[in-house]
Amino acid sequence: MKTVLMIGALIATLSSVVGGLAVVRNVYAEADFRGCDKFLSFVDKAGLTKTLKDPRENLTVFAPTDVAIAQLGSDVVKSLETNATFLKQLVSFHVAKGLQLVSVTGVFSTMAATVARVDVYTAPNVTTISGSEVLLADNAASNGMVHVLKRVMYPLPAGTALTYSSGNSFSMLFLALTKAGVTSLLKAPDLTLFAPTDHAFQRLPAGEFSELLGDIPRLTKVLQNHLVSGVVFSAYLKAKGGDILKTQNGHTLNVTVAGNGAILQVEGATVTSADINVNNGVVHVIDTVLMPSVSYRRYQDNEKPSFRVV
Repeated sequence: MKTVLMIGALIATLSSVVGGLAVVRNVYAEADFRGCDKFLSFVDKAGLTKTLKDPRENLTVFAPTDVAIAQLGSDVVKSLETNATFLKQLVSFHVAKGLQLVSVTGVFSTMAATVARVDVYTAPNVTTISGSEVLLADNAASNGMVHVLKRVMYPLPAGTALTYSSGNSFSMLFLALTKAGVTSLLKAPDLTLFAPTDHAFQRLPAGEFSELLGDIPRLTKVLQNHLVSGVVFSAYLKAKGGDILKTQNGHTLNVTVAGNGAILQVEGATVTSADINVNNGVVHVIDTVLMPSVSYRRYQDNEKPSFRVV
C-alpha cells in the first residue's frame, strides 16, 4: 500500500491538470514528442530552452514540423543558424504567454512583442495561425499548450494591404487606387487582396490602362473586383479544393487548385505568391488583372475586350 501511495504522490508532483487531463510533459518535451526536433534545436540556440521547461511558466508554443523548417530553404536556415538576433526573434514569435486556444478567430501577442492572427474556417475545418495551417491543436503540457504547424510563421507587419500595394512591384496598382480615390478600401479590416503586379497591368491591351484611369466608375469596379471581405488564406482554399469568393463589387471569383494542390488560380490568373500577411488581412499576388465581365475572360496578347462594366 505504501508503494502505491508513493507512486501516486510522485505522479501528482510531476503532473499538472490542463483541460481536465493530467499531463507530465512540459511544452519543450511535448514539442519533442510531436516530432518538432529542428524547431527545438532553434529554441536551444536561441537560449529559450530553460523558459520552455520552466514549471512556473504558462506558455503556448506554436511548433513547426521538421518539414516546415526544411521548406524555408537553405539560405534562410543558414541565416537562422548564423544570425542570433534573427533566430531569437523568429523563435519568440512562436511562443506566447498564457494558454492560446485556436478555436476562435482573433489576434494575440507573442513573446517577440508582435501580433499573430488566428483564422478558423469551416467546411472544411481548417485553422491557420498567421497563414500557417495547424496540424495538431491543443496538445496539453504541464506548463502550457503546444500547437503543431505545417509552416513557419512570420510576424504580422505594421503595414496594411495599402502599404504593401505601394511597393515597387505594384506601382500601377497603387496609381489606380489613388486615381480612383479608393485607397481607403485597402485600409479596411479583415480583407483579402488579389494584387496584380505591374507586369500584370502591362499585359493589358495597348491603351487599356490609360482608358481605365480616365473612367473612374469603371476603374473603381475593376479595383473592387480584386478585394474580398474576410481573410482567406491558401491553406483553406487548398483544403477545400477551391472556392467561389464574393468581391466588393458584387461579382464572384472562381478560385481553383491545380498541380496537386501546389498552384492556386483565380479566374485563370495564377497566384505567384500566396499568404502575404498584412495587419488587416492577407495579400495574394497574381499575374493577371481580374477584369469584371460576364465571362471573366483574361486579357491575353493584344485581344481587345468587347464588354462594358455595368
